[in-house]
Amino acid sequence: STAWKDREAHRERTGELIREILESIPGSVAVYYPSYAMLRSIAPLCEVEGRESILQSPGLGDEERAALVGRLREAGCPRILHAVLGGIFAEGIDLPGGVLKGVVVVGPALPPVGLERDLLRKWCDDRYGQGFAYAFLVPGMSKVVQAAGRVVRGPTERGLVALLGRRFGWRDYRALLPKDWEYDLGADPIAQVHR
Repeated sequence: STAWKDREAHRERTGELIREILESIPGSVAVYYPSYAMLRSIAPLCEVEGRESILQSPGLGDEERAALVGRLREAGCPRILHAVLGGIFAEGIDLPGGVLKGVVVVGPALPPVGLERDLLRKWCDDRYGQGFAYAFLVPGMSKVVQAAGRVVRGPTERGLVALLGRRFGWRDYRALLPKDWEYDLGADPIAQVHR
């Protein structure tokens, strides 16, 4: 589970699973987390021999961002980009085709609970009867789809998108994934990566 209440208890297993997926995908891969706190907690558990890890940090300037993207584009050693959903490296960059061979999304990036979000949820509940979906689920899953789009940049490219977390298997979450995605909810993700 990648739910906030379960993150610490499932931290080791989540890191182990990400590392196994990274080891199964040749080439550079981006791993996207719902928060910087989760990135800082799990990224150190995902080191893969022979790959450089690049970590996004808050408040990067334009030059620092450009340098990180440049390192990702460099030939040679495959890299692992650890970044946050909704951030510049998940939505705001246009990588040339083939740079990334895979994307791992560690849980949906539901917006944090707060007064503004609660008011929006209540307003949507009153108006449409689906406050949680409009206030939390749609924005969170939109970030997931945006991040997944970093791997396939053209119609002839292929790449792997691994969605980690039980909630991705729930009907309301799956309904917000693109209809043309081929996905499998099997119990052995590493076997699925090798397919």
